[in-house]
Amino acid sequence: GFRERTLKAKAIPQSQDTLFFLITNPEKVVFEQAIELHKKLSSFNLSSAGVIINRVAKEIPLSPQERSRLSQLKEKNMEPILTIFDAFRQLALREKEQINIFKKALPPSTPMYEIPSFDEEIYDIKGLNLINLHLFR
Repeated sequence: GFRERTLKAKAIPQSQDTLFFLITNPEKVVFEQAIELHKKLSSFNLSSAGVIINRVAKEIPLSPQERSRLSQLKEKNMEPILTIFDAFRQLALREKEQINIFKKALPPSTPMYEIPSFDEEIYDIKGLNLINLHLFR
């Protein structure tokens, strides 16, 4: 019975009913590893359902009023706050660049889903529902 169960277990990953999601985050080194893993999965004829990029910093679009408010903060010596805000905006831009490079390294038909970086850790149904909003729009 052991041999029979082993053969059944080996058949599961290669079944057309089994799909793999590659889950990564928007860091260059991690993306490089994800590309290698994606190639490995393909070489073993394992079906990919797509890529999930987790904890993506999103750009913060600013309205004209918000831009004006930022200028006022500069005049009031609020540089520490502005430095943090600018660092976050720069992070979002770098991640966007990395994601574009990553997309070009994978087959164009690869579905890709971006999950933003949330304020809190995801550990319950409420958090999973937040992720659900980004995966199944």
